[in-house]
Amino acid sequence: MKIILSILKTKRGDGLIFVFIIIFVILTLTAMVIEYYRMDTMYQQIDYVLRRGMDSSVEFAMLDEYRRDRYAKMDSTLAQEKLYEYLHESMKLDQDLNKYSEGQWVYALEIESLTATDDPPRLMIKGYLRTRSIFSFLSGEVRLPFTLTSGNTRIDEGGSP
Repeated sequence: MKIILSILKTKRGDGLIFVFIIIFVILTLTAMVIEYYRMDTMYQQIDYVLRRGMDSSVEFAMLDEYRRDRYAKMDSTLAQEKLYEYLHESMKLDQDLNKYSEGQWVYALEIESLTATDDPPRLMIKGYLRTRSIFSFLSGEVRLPFTLTSGNTRIDEGGSP
């Protein structure tokens, strides 16, 4: 603490430079924390919306005629089609799975694998969320990985007894 006070008391202007350096460091750390929070919030929101779309795709693709026999089976092709339909219609992604807001690119989904199985009924997606920082001095793209699974094993006809 004595060193800081002695630097600030000098008449040569070293104290002013020191203050500017401290302010720069504080502002940079603040921007990084804001950006981390923004990306984390966006990641959680997209994770939630993707899970919701996967769940509804699996539910839509369930073959009800098998439930009578207490057997869970799904049309995997239909589930994949419904998921992509959900991505384009509900999430408003373009053909390349890019999201735009007010003409500005926000993020893109990079799907590495989309696997659907009929028996057991399960939809698995693995990929990355690709985005950029909103601050110009934090350059480059960030890729956040995700792996999601949705399944349906409900085989009763009328819910819980």
